[in-house]
Amino acid sequence: MKLDSAKYREHKSGPKKIVLSLSSIVMSTNPFGDFSRTTIVSRVIPGSKLKCATEKAQDLWRTFVHQPQTARCLVFLLMLEVLVEEIEKQYDGAADYLIDKVNLNDNLLGNEINKFDGQDSVETLKLIMWCLESLHKLQKSLDEAVDAVSKAKSEILAQICDKRVNKRSEALERVCQGSIEAFESRLLELEGAKLRIHHTVDLNRRQRDDTSTILQFYQNQNAFEQNKTIEKLAYLTIIYLPAGLMAAIFAIPETQSVVKESMGLGWFVFAIAVLCAATITVAVKLPELKGYVERVVRRPRTPKLSHGTCVATSGSEPETSWRRRAARFWRGMALRTSDDAVSEDVEQSGKDV
Repeated sequence: MKLDSAKYREHKSGPKKIVLSLSSIVMSTNPFGDFSRTTIVSRVIPGSKLKCATEKAQDLWRTFVHQPQTARCLVFLLMLEVLVEEIEKQYDGAADYLIDKVNLNDNLLGNEINKFDGQDSVETLKLIMWCLESLHKLQKSLDEAVDAVSKAKSEILAQICDKRVNKRSEALERVCQGSIEAFESRLLELEGAKLRIHHTVDLNRRQRDDTSTILQFYQNQNAFEQNKTIEKLAYLTIIYLPAGLMAAIFAIPETQSVVKESMGLGWFVFAIAVLCAATITVAVKLPELKGYVERVVRRPRTPKLSHGTCVATSGSEPETSWRRRAARFWRGMALRTSDDAVSEDVEQSGKDV
């Protein structure tokens, strides 16, 4: 992707925070029982617009003084209109900030990605990924906001248009329709912002996948380099361990009679070389040794009969299989024993005769 380097350096210090704000509109009655008291708690609506909306709400209360239910719905619709205007403005601003940060709509991943190298390239890719992920979250959040506003609109319009409760003159009906049209106009602008964000997300969906793949490649490459470094350190440890062991052995005092006086530097170097060779051989052949040990441990055992004869069984055969074989063996032995006894009786009878 081709980035605007000046903008990237400008924002390299860290991205701005995108905060999700909530607003609350509470309507309650005054001591006379009509809905002429409205409380608005919001970080979204600025003070100037809130003051202007309050003046319009007072006009609506005075206009529909004999229809408090309609007045309540229209005031709520007015506040919702102000909220929708601010939501559309802020979501558009957040989307433009993310798009302008890396020029998402003007660039696509292509051959220019090959120009990326080093840690700065990884940071740039992370910045791109952050913008794309943030756009995706903005899309989901805006979808939820539009759904909530549409649901509130349906409920309010159902109450306003209920002719059984609210019978209005033509002048009051025109005021109602004007308020409804103003709200729907703002809602259409919000849906337009939603479509623009959807279009941007869809346009950069492949770019997001490619960026994720490239980042994964960089991470795998770093992991491979770390594994190579660990392997080198392991071989160095293999060399250091025999040297340290021999140094400790040769440092034993002569009074312990562990090392003879005639064993000098030559013996020391020879012992280190032999121990290093043995350690390296074990390290290289370790997978084969591990497999051999596992085969020995997993080798199936052959059950022994009390007669002393072994019956070979496989690990997959059921336990009753060798028992059946043992039973057949003993039945055969019993038959052979009876035949031998009969033969001996016949021979003995012949001798007696």
